[in-house]
Amino acid sequence: MAFASVLTEPGADRRPAPGSLPFSRTCGESGESAVPKPLWLVTMPTRSRHGAPGSQTFAVRADSPHAAVARAREAARTDAAVLRRRAAHIDLAAATAVRH
Repeated sequence: MAFASVLTEPGADRRPAPGSLPFSRTCGESGESAVPKPLWLVTMPTRSRHGAPGSQTFAVRADSPHAAVARAREAARTDAAVLRRRAAHIDLAAATAVRH
């Protein structure tokens, strides 16, 4: 379907009914909103086995900075995260969160 035909189809000038758009409805039985949670960048300082400083950043979706840090701490403990930072020590207590 071409772009121009979308604009000229019958009913194209009508607005969608309230509650019919994906961002205004709820999903599943939990009643969780379809609106995506804010994206947070959570950065934690690291120190390699040889003493070199660094950091690891996690992009997480959460309602608040505290929830974002909690989710990033969980992610930092995964095998994939440890492998990514080459087994460097990570300071979970020094995490900072910034809304993207």
